[in-house]
Amino acid sequence: MNKTINEVLQIVDAIKPNTYDISAKLQWINEVDGSIWTELFQYKTTAVIEMVDGISAYPLPEGANFNRITNAYLNGIEIPKLSNAQYKTTGISRGNNGNVSLYPVPTESGELAISYVEAYIPHPISNIATSEVLAESPYDKIYIYYLSAMVDFTRREYSSYNNTLQLFNQSYIEYAEWLTKNGAIERRDWGCISLLQGLQNKSTKDRT
Repeated sequence: MNKTINEVLQIVDAIKPNTYDISAKLQWINEVDGSIWTELFQYKTTAVIEMVDGISAYPLPEGANFNRITNAYLNGIEIPKLSNAQYKTTGISRGNNGNVSLYPVPTESGELAISYVEAYIPHPISNIATSEVLAESPYDKIYIYYLSAMVDFTRREYSSYNNTLQLFNQSYIEYAEWLTKNGAIERRDWGCISLLQGLQNKSTKDRT
């Protein structure tokens, strides 16, 4: 069983006493789980859009987002996501008002299938007693490191922050490698883009 939100908070409060309210610390936990969900788990859904002759723009299914589309198939054949410089081949692009556009305009009916990463749903504050974090033991230490680092950062305790940041980054990579090794996720050319890198850059500016 994974730890509950409450259990994580109790550990953090015990080793890093702080006065931050639950909503702030829950936000930090959601940042970690949002990263795990999006970068590592990448749960996907495939939806089929019925194309119509002469129509190029189609609304995305509920819950879909163009940025999270990973694959597209036109009548069973994979097609790319296009940039403005790529309109020389069949593909999809971002349309207006949440639509997806197909290039060129279809000249007959058919099917456009899109696979997209499901959106992360944050843990609600009302369920912290029962809601479990995504990473299992022993990798759930990433929450302790992340929250501890955030506490240090907001207190401007940069030396401690930088040390804990390194522990978080290392633990996140270890968790990703473990998932890959055990076949829970496919090996990809992913890189661990730390949730704290932006804050690390910011902390450097704050000290100068």
